[in-house]
Amino acid sequence: MNTDNQQQKKTIAEKEKEILKFWKENRVFEKTLEKKAPKGDFVFYDGPPFATGLPHHGSLLSSVIKDVVPRYKTMRGFRVERRWGWDCHGLPIESLVEKRLGLKTKKDIEKIGVAAFNEAARESVLEFEKEWEKYIERVGRFVDFKNSYKTMDNSYMESVWGALKKLHEKKLLYEGKKVLMYCPHCETPLAKAEIAMDNTYKKITEEAVTVKFKVKNEPNTHLLAWTTTPWTLPGNVALAVGKKIVYVKAKVGSEIFIIAKDRLEILDGKQYEIIEEVVGKDLVGLEYEPVYGVPKILKQFKINAIEPHRILEAGFVNTNEGTGIVHIAPAYGEEDYQLAGRNDLPIVQLLDAGAKYNDSAPEFLRCKYVKSAEKEIKEDLEKRAFLFARAMNTHEYPHCYRCGTPLIYNAVPSWFIAIQDAKKKMLSENEKIQWVPEHLKHGRFKNIVEGAPDWNISRSRFWATPLPIWKEKGGERVMVVGSLEELKKRVKKSGNQYFVMRHGEAVDNAEHKEDIYGDPQNHLTDKGKKGAVHTAANLKKERIDLIITSPFVRTRETALLIQKELGLSDDTVVVDERLHERNEPTLVEVRRRVGEFLFEIERREQNKNILIVGHGSPLWVLSQVAEGKPSDDFQDRVMLELAKARALPFIPFPHNKDYEIDLHRPWIDALTLVDEGGREYERIPEVVDCWVESAAMPFASGTAKYPADFIAEYIAQTRTWFYYLHALGILLVGKRAFNAVVSTGTLLAEDGAKISKSKGNYTDPFLLMDKYGADAYRFYLMGSVVMQGEDLSFRDSDVREAHNRVVGILRNCLAFFELYKNKYDGNTKAEESAHILDKWIRAHLRRSTAVITDAMEAYDTPSACREIRAFTEDYSTWYIRRSRERVKSASSADEAGSADAQHCLATQREVLLALSKLIAPIMPFLAEEIYKSVDGEKESVHLDGWPEVGSRKSEEKLFEEMEKVRKIVSLALEARAKANIKIRQPLALLKIRNPKSEIRNKPELLNLINEEINVKKIIFDEEVAGEVELDTAITPELKEEGEFRGLLRAVQNLRKKKGLTISDVATLLVDTSADGKRFVEKFSSELKKSALLKDIEFVSVAYGEAVAVGEHTAKLDIRK
Repeated sequence: MNTDNQQQKKTIAEKEKEILKFWKENRVFEKTLEKKAPKGDFVFYDGPPFATGLPHHGSLLSSVIKDVVPRYKTMRGFRVERRWGWDCHGLPIESLVEKRLGLKTKKDIEKIGVAAFNEAARESVLEFEKEWEKYIERVGRFVDFKNSYKTMDNSYMESVWGALKKLHEKKLLYEGKKVLMYCPHCETPLAKAEIAMDNTYKKITEEAVTVKFKVKNEPNTHLLAWTTTPWTLPGNVALAVGKKIVYVKAKVGSEIFIIAKDRLEILDGKQYEIIEEVVGKDLVGLEYEPVYGVPKILKQFKINAIEPHRILEAGFVNTNEGTGIVHIAPAYGEEDYQLAGRNDLPIVQLLDAGAKYNDSAPEFLRCKYVKSAEKEIKEDLEKRAFLFARAMNTHEYPHCYRCGTPLIYNAVPSWFIAIQDAKKKMLSENEKIQWVPEHLKHGRFKNIVEGAPDWNISRSRFWATPLPIWKEKGGERVMVVGSLEELKKRVKKSGNQYFVMRHGEAVDNAEHKEDIYGDPQNHLTDKGKKGAVHTAANLKKERIDLIITSPFVRTRETALLIQKELGLSDDTVVVDERLHERNEPTLVEVRRRVGEFLFEIERREQNKNILIVGHGSPLWVLSQVAEGKPSDDFQDRVMLELAKARALPFIPFPHNKDYEIDLHRPWIDALTLVDEGGREYERIPEVVDCWVESAAMPFASGTAKYPADFIAEYIAQTRTWFYYLHALGILLVGKRAFNAVVSTGTLLAEDGAKISKSKGNYTDPFLLMDKYGADAYRFYLMGSVVMQGEDLSFRDSDVREAHNRVVGILRNCLAFFELYKNKYDGNTKAEESAHILDKWIRAHLRRSTAVITDAMEAYDTPSACREIRAFTEDYSTWYIRRSRERVKSASSADEAGSADAQHCLATQREVLLALSKLIAPIMPFLAEEIYKSVDGEKESVHLDGWPEVGSRKSEEKLFEEMEKVRKIVSLALEARAKANIKIRQPLALLKIRNPKSEIRNKPELLNLINEEINVKKIIFDEEVAGEVELDTAITPELKEEGEFRGLLRAVQNLRKKKGLTISDVATLLVDTSADGKRFVEKFSSELKKSALLKDIEFVSVAYGEAVAVGEHTAKLDIRK
């Protein structure tokens, strides 16, 4: 079998993987960055994903659009750097580690130690990195994985510090106490945007209560207040009413209840009498007795010098539900907190970090979790006759987006970035951004900006960038550090000065032997002693206070010579086992040993000049540790010469167990900083919200250009990454962070549910791509409504449809060209062709190029895909189908036929070449396959330029005429179908009603209709009832011709089954009757020409294909 046939039989996956191999081996992606970029840089920011699991369709969706646009812009003459990034921090990783380590609470983490927990987090972060790389490569994305940025890298975290330092200098960073969404399990506040992003509100049903608050000095009179959170009642400090709301005093038995008139329905089933109506403003100031007289709250009322527990007016009170009276607990409600601030009400915290009642709460509640304690609160209120009613209530309630715990509103001290004064600039810069879909610009995003609170950036967690904020011990000063260099400048130091010295020459050195175990006979030589004495003389000016030496003989002898020469006492020489030369198997083990030594000496000694006497290799490692170099960045090993000494600059830094710089907790927490006045500072325990890290990506990832020309993520990121990027850009740079943004919709499972690995409600993308190809996968996604910001239920069948109706058809078009491309002379130009089909398809190509270009410029991939699909269908079903017979004359003796065939082949090559470029961003594999087949000039289609649109003058008329032709054909084919006459059966006449049609006098267009409809003649007749009329009468001659076409089709199918190609001229074997033979002989000349036969033999055929030959049957076989 020849190579072409072998290639055709390869699976989709095999073909695409061959192309992946070609790209990798030939560095095609790298070359897209190295080639000339006349239009300069096109800046793309790639938002970092979490790698806590394998990618699913939603993960790959963003990767596809992030590949499509850069590929397109590269072909347009830009340089587009594409660097992968990993989001390594935050609750998603912490939650994963907690489960793996069997930890239930924050206190469990603290028990095992922050160091152990964060080490486990670091190990888990990139667990799926290699798998992600396989998926991203398989989907065809060009991206630099090798040099990916990671939010856990010191350099990244340092840049985040730098951003926060600038905000501090602009007085935009502040500490405040606000009521925030709070997770009792994670013990940290959360931003509303985090909860809204993944819509973690859940519908719950729980018991709400209506509580009686006794009015002072009015016997048996109670204010009724309704709450869905009974656990907040111990924190009550006031009741609120609406000043214009009408309230009533309703008498029920011997009791009087005050409620809103519009909420009298809560008294349904009770006999009551309205004895008075009063407007809300007239209730203001009325005092009542609290249901829980918490001493700390009452004490704070006295300190604030205001009357306790009275009615206030509040604009947020309404009569939509409840009683029209709202219970106010300032520590546990946003509006409550603001009302308390305006009225100087006590704000007393009754909960600990885990949302359990603390020692300030009523005694029966202490140490109990708030939601668990509600039952006891209700029982207590009922027992004391304060409970008016209880009823189940269904409502939406926020839950933690990672651990699933119900959130509470809680007043906690936090750090904030001030946003309010920047909103005007944020809104004006938003006007300059191109949003896809456009409605987000003045809809959701504008609303988010307008309603945004100050940005809560502190989290009471562990695995994240530590907030670079130190507070004065016993004071109020604050120090914000913006870099590692500044940290080293501010860190508290011992005052020590360090020097290192290698021992003098020993016996084994002189004999070029190694002594790594400390041979007790390996003494210094005379040369070694002289060298040590000479160095000691040079060290006198350094005023050495302490000598620390390796335990080996040669180092101790060197140390003692130095001691003697410097006139130091015996107790100034200390032996430290950690300075020995027995190098461990790995460099990391050596650095742990010498790093431990260095940091311990720094802690132990103060204001001393210390000489460290040791061996070449350990001292070299020690010098690298002192410089803060990671193990993978050690310089070439340059050891001290024997008996030589030098200064060892060292400033303590936060380090991990390997004594590498690590800015994470707990290492950073151990550092005390000092200001110019000698005041000491300790770091606050909080870490940075991971959205600050993501928003700092343009500054922290090494991206040089600002703003980005393009970003893309799914629509929930509108209120998170898109917003935070924009906010930080305005605050730090004073301008938008991006010029264009594509916000995709959300991909759902086929049943409309959230895609879930645990539910198994989606096919692994890898399997799907191996079955239908990455091109079909990409085309389906890029052509769907999800690219217009709408949700999409992902269906495997739609990927199959994209493969069958687009990728498969394009491959068939390419396969047809490949059948005859070796007959193309390579010189004939498509533009020289006078054939109407060639003119039309080239005009169609120019029009499609313009449409696709406009769509890609507007980031409108659905429109680009629609045009690709439309052109593909027209090219296949009209141009190729109508041109099949033309190319068969490529090397015939018929000069005119051969020239027309060359024009047809030239046109096909031109179209396929341009099409390979047009589809390259969306279907890069097939584009490469086509480009190579038609001998594109560059090494890869992805290194070539985008097709020029070209002049399109006077083309509309051609389109209109061709459209009329195709409409006529469509109507005529409908008539054939209605008459149940197959297309291979010739008919005599087609009548067209419009006698003034422009195609009437254009034989090239009429020939297309003739050939497509298979009619002998076309006439224009205004008497026709419909638009067309088909003469369906079949004469004996027409019938015989139709039967021949059936025979021809059978022979061509037989050739195909036998695996013959157009270069295989064969012999047809026919076993039939005498009448059948006469029929075949009558059409033998045309049969040989059309079926590529050199001869027809009438012989006995044992196992041939049984077919109709005229009114007879025959058995056919074929032989090369």
